[in-house]
Amino acid sequence: MLMTKAAWYYYFEGMTQQQVADMMGIHRMRVVKLLEAAKQNGVIRFQLRKDSEDRMHLERTLMKRYGLRDAFLVPSAGSPELVDAGVAEAASMYIRDRLGENSFINIGYGNTPSRILNNLATITEHPLHCISLTGGVSYYLPDVRSNVFNAHLHLIPSPLFTSSREMAEAMRQEVSVTEVTRLISLAEISVVGIGAMDENATIFRTGILSPSDRMYLQMRGAVGDILSHFFDGEGRLIHTPLEDRLVSTGLDTLRQLKNVIGVAAGSRKAEAIHAALLTGTLDVLITDMGTAEQVLGMEETPSSVTEPAARRHALEPHPIQKHRAYPERTWKRRHYPHGAKVPDGSRRGHRQRPRRPLRHRGQPDRRVPAGVDAPGGSALARQHGLRLEAQLGAGQRLHPRRHRQDRH
Repeated sequence: MLMTKAAWYYYFEGMTQQQVADMMGIHRMRVVKLLEAAKQNGVIRFQLRKDSEDRMHLERTLMKRYGLRDAFLVPSAGSPELVDAGVAEAASMYIRDRLGENSFINIGYGNTPSRILNNLATITEHPLHCISLTGGVSYYLPDVRSNVFNAHLHLIPSPLFTSSREMAEAMRQEVSVTEVTRLISLAEISVVGIGAMDENATIFRTGILSPSDRMYLQMRGAVGDILSHFFDGEGRLIHTPLEDRLVSTGLDTLRQLKNVIGVAAGSRKAEAIHAALLTGTLDVLITDMGTAEQVLGMEETPSSVTEPAARRHALEPHPIQKHRAYPERTWKRRHYPHGAKVPDGSRRGHRQRPRRPLRHRGQPDRRVPAGVDAPGGSALARQHGLRLEAQLGAGQRLHPRRHRQDRH
């Protein structure tokens, strides 16, 4: 009887263990033992709803596969707009429960971080200090005002992309910029979005980067970005001239920060989220369940990259072939089509196609036995073979047919 009453007061009436003890006139430790006995004897049963069970399983799988400290999933809505709004609201509540008084939070670039900041500025009870992780933040946060919302903004006073590399380096050294960037390490939480490589991404939709920039990045193998740092399908940073002109917190710095939360949702971002998790910059992922299932459906360690990158790697010579005894011009001809640009900056044309030189000059041909004259061949080849024979010694002749140029 005491067991049932203690369980009722504690689980259904919402009383504390001390309140239950006072109500029943017993010691609090007796209440603890009664509640434990109620669970063991089946008086109280705990059963998760099916959707909650599936969500917990997905969260634990994400944490285990990608080494995350935490994962938070929300139900998938119908339209992409509803999914983004739901994930942003869930992320705001997740972050609010972990903030104290006068908290500092780093905020990244993108539509989803903008929504999170707007939600946090209205629901937080204590003043919130927001530090931008990139330049150009004021461009996509025009409605946030610190005198209306309960937030104080510390924005990097620079564009996201400058006109030149020298301009970006000079901008990073400005006092007004360093005063903001030195606050980044003081923040308890950092929130970043994950961008995809489509025309609906914030950085392309707002015109900061042009369609030709997007095509160029895709040809380099880019599948997404964090803080406008673009990476390939394996989470490796892609070095481009755009990277040199970028005013943004680096990925190496992001890895050193604590509590970095990545927020993104939607099937179009699944590949970008998967690659972002491979960068090692995120501690927490907040997304929807449908996207999480797509991400987990991908390979844990992808063996291939995107199609543009695969074509780019197909033009590169195999390491063994590149370091054979052939001259450099020969492996260019063998591995780069006519007119293709090679890594050293030159461009292959008809005039650059050389006649294939003798392989292993000064060494005997192992396929022709010593003392056997090689049949066939032109008079020039036989003449050349006689000169080589005089140099190499009697009985060691190279096959004249192997002197001819390969025809591809």
